[in-house]
Amino acid sequence: MLAKIETHGVVDMDTKQIFPLIDAILPFEVCLHYQVLPLSLNQKHLCLGMVDLEDQSALDYVNRILSYQGYAIDFQPISPEDQQNILSAYLCHTQQTPAEIETIASDRSPSKPAKSQTKSRSKISSASSDSSESSQQAESQESKSHLASTVPVLKLHAKHLSSSLDILGSLSPEDLIQELLARVLLGGIGRLYFERQAALGRILWSQDGVLKSILDNIDPPRYQWILNELKRFAGVALAPVEQLKQLELERTYRGQHLLLRLRLVPGEYGEEANLQVLRGAALRFYQQQQLSVLSQDALTLAQQLQKKLSEINDRVIFAPVLSENLPLLNQLLKILTQQTESIIELNGHSDGD
Repeated sequence: MLAKIETHGVVDMDTKQIFPLIDAILPFEVCLHYQVLPLSLNQKHLCLGMVDLEDQSALDYVNRILSYQGYAIDFQPISPEDQQNILSAYLCHTQQTPAEIETIASDRSPSKPAKSQTKSRSKISSASSDSSESSQQAESQESKSHLASTVPVLKLHAKHLSSSLDILGSLSPEDLIQELLARVLLGGIGRLYFERQAALGRILWSQDGVLKSILDNIDPPRYQWILNELKRFAGVALAPVEQLKQLELERTYRGQHLLLRLRLVPGEYGEEANLQVLRGAALRFYQQQQLSVLSQDALTLAQQLQKKLSEINDRVIFAPVLSENLPLLNQLLKILTQQTESIIELNGHSDGD
């Protein structure tokens, strides 16, 4: 649900305004990396919140992107806690509500972080330091190797990466999807957007803030055929969706850990799709939020278990006959304790990386 979120500063942060602006103007990855938030828009006048108003790399980037789109900018200071809370809420929101996509937004994924030294930036930074204990390094590497071995490897067969749009337009839908996926996974932040118009369809591909190509004037049968090939790739039923459907595919591609977020929506003229690639800092931030949700769910279940055990304890006083399930429960609790200790230990090693 869109609502105002309690913040630490004086700047009004209304998610009813912020979330659509993230969708349409400054996407999540840009807000995360540069610690900015589009707060409100009045005609072409954008109020932009920034954690560090002296972050020159952030100023240069947003000025270049937003001026290109014709926006005048009013900068407002915001706290790193507020910025991170809003982005966390946005991730939850995008899992439930269709994005109000107006354009393929400009975004970037530099290999080096911006110069801002705020605390929240350091938490999601990809920079690592040498560990003082070699055993921790070895265990951490072993954990990462195990993760890599359990995540499916994505294999694509693209043969026309340097070919013109005319060549792509002549490919079969099966081959075209392979080519489009290979392009969107080249690097940085990539997006594919399948847009269904009144009489025709088109496919847009953007990468690192640049709209790379547009395949337009696609007749409806071919457009749907191509979209169905995308569904086959994702393992989705081919029947047109009647409501928002979102899924996430965790993959490794050329040795890099990726998350592909696919959203299928019933548009005004037919089915549409948006494929987003998360990697680097954006992926780590997303995973952090997912872990927070999982840990909260686990805590809730643990509290329910504690309540049941208290009820059993009260009844045993009056009927001292142990259930045959209790020894099994005791063994399970020992396993859960071991798993919890292992997670805590692993988290400590990860913090030392």
